[in-house]
Amino acid sequence: MTMIGHSIGAESGLLLTMDGAVADFLQRSKAELHGLTYSDITHPDDRHANVNRVDLMPVGGQPLRLRKRYILPRGGHVWATVEISKLHTGLDQGRLIGTIFSLDLKEPQATPADLWAAAKRQTRLIADRNAALGPDLFNDGAWSVLLGLYVAEAEGRGLDDGDACATRCISATSKANWLRALRSCALVEFDGNRVDQPQLTQRGLDRIETLLTNTIAPST
Repeated sequence: MTMIGHSIGAESGLLLTMDGAVADFLQRSKAELHGLTYSDITHPDDRHANVNRVDLMPVGGQPLRLRKRYILPRGGHVWATVEISKLHTGLDQGRLIGTIFSLDLKEPQATPADLWAAAKRQTRLIADRNAALGPDLFNDGAWSVLLGLYVAEAEGRGLDDGDACATRCISATSKANWLRALRSCALVEFDGNRVDQPQLTQRGLDRIETLLTNTIAPST
């Protein structure tokens, strides 16, 4: 992984400026990129998760790391890892600073879509197992909550919204207790210190994706 350069954007995602090397990597001029948003140049299959995870970032929090594809103006795409920070002081508060790294894909890597699909398979397996054998035989509440959060964030919804099958058999009290335990391990954080508004930390996200990657054959 090789660092290419930096970009600066408004909190809305509007691109303000970037290093010349970043513009070259994206095969556009700085003038062509100015005024576009990060979403405009992100591959459609990566866009939703990208926007949602950036929106969930707390101002001044730990940098967020994303693996994503940028679409190129003449077709195709390039892979990159992007570390995003949200500034918390002065007139630049809320601005997004991106550090862009190229990816060497000679070694196959799991895509965001691969990881989302792997997480969905895991949640379905848990739901099917509990339906067939009963939830009382198993004690994997922490993993169920982490999977539920991972899928919810990828789909841009809350943990308890939609078809959250990974946590369906966990009571509200147990879920809250697991979330507090996961926070103590720095895998989960709460927005405004509220247990009903959890989100994965970067550490939690990295650990989950490492585990999911080990369960799939990455795309080439």
